[in-house]
Amino acid sequence: MMKVAFGSMAALAAMAVASPAMAADEHPTAQQVAESIAACQLITDTDWIHLDRLASLGYDQARRRAGGRRSGASVTGLYQKRGNPSSIITMRDQLKEKSCVVSASLPDTAAYGVLAQELSAIIGMPVGQEGYSYVWQLDDHRLVVQPEGEQDAPFARFTMTKTGEDNVPAAVEPAAE
Repeated sequence: MMKVAFGSMAALAAMAVASPAMAADEHPTAQQVAESIAACQLITDTDWIHLDRLASLGYDQARRRAGGRRSGASVTGLYQKRGNPSSIITMRDQLKEKSCVVSASLPDTAAYGVLAQELSAIIGMPVGQEGYSYVWQLDDHRLVVQPEGEQDAPFARFTMTKTGEDNVPAAVEPAAE
């Protein structure tokens, strides 16, 4: 029933593996997702995404598997931490929007609500809901989660942005021409 277009982000996350210990069918716990959300919060500012901070938090650029080999080319904008199957995504769109995305694969579509509920026990209750999306205000950051993927390959997409003093995400300035 749930079928949401998710473009190249999910395809990139699916083909990348940071460590041999991470199996493609492994799904993160709420605690692991909260760990990645905390990392996103630490790197996300109103005018910059501090990618250089990810290494000190244990996140490395993901590597694409090539022909069954364990190592391959780095995947720009995709970061993973050994033992944590969630991914941090900071591709061109996220850098432009000054946002950080955590992607968490789910065993089935019903797991979305369960993950959101378990996460609420860790980071606090959401401050709002729009359809299937939940919104948290975490200090000076806004976190929005939404279901994505397809019924046979669902995932949760957590988008972190830093807010201004009024708790409204900073507006993206138009590009100079």
